[in-house]
Amino acid sequence: MEDSLVEYEERQAMNQWWVWALVLLTTFFAWYTAYIQLVKGVPVGTNPASDSGVIILWIGMGILFPLFMVTSDLQTFISEQGIRLSSTNRFFIRRFIPFSDIQKAEAKIINPLFEYGGWGNRGIGKRKAYIMHGNTGVMLTLKNGATLFIGSDSPEELLSVIQSHLS
Repeated sequence: MEDSLVEYEERQAMNQWWVWALVLLTTFFAWYTAYIQLVKGVPVGTNPASDSGVIILWIGMGILFPLFMVTSDLQTFISEQGIRLSSTNRFFIRRFIPFSDIQKAEAKIINPLFEYGGWGNRGIGKRKAYIMHGNTGVMLTLKNGATLFIGSDSPEELLSVIQSHLS
C-alpha cells in the first residue's frame, strides 16, 4: 500500500477535554510526588513509597503515559488496494482492509460509550470500532459478517471514496 497513490487521508486525535484533564491531573500528581519526595526529601503520604517506587511512578505516569496519549491517534488512508488504519505510536492500531472484503459501507452516527464502551480501539469478536473522538464515521460490513466502525470527522467524504471502490 505504501507504493500506491493515497486517495484519502485523515487523522483523528484524542481531543476530548475531560481526557486531557485526567492526563494533566495524573501527570501533575506524578511530578509533584517526585519533586516533594525526591528533591525536597519529604515522604509523601502516611505510607510513602520508596524512592525507587516514586521514580517508577514518575517515569510511568509523569512521562510515558502523557507521551503515549499525545501520540495516540487514528490515521485512515485509502488507496486503490483498500483501507489502512494505523496510529502514530503503532502500539494498538495497525489494520488493512482490502476492498474485496467489504460487503457494505454506510455513514453512521453512533454512541461510542454505550455501543463500544468508549473511544479508541474497541470491540470484541466480529464487532470492532476505531474512533478517537466524536460519534461520526463509516460502518463497514465485511463479507465474513463482521462489522467495523471507522471514526471520521468527514464521514460523507470517507464513504464516497470507499463506495467508489466497491462493485
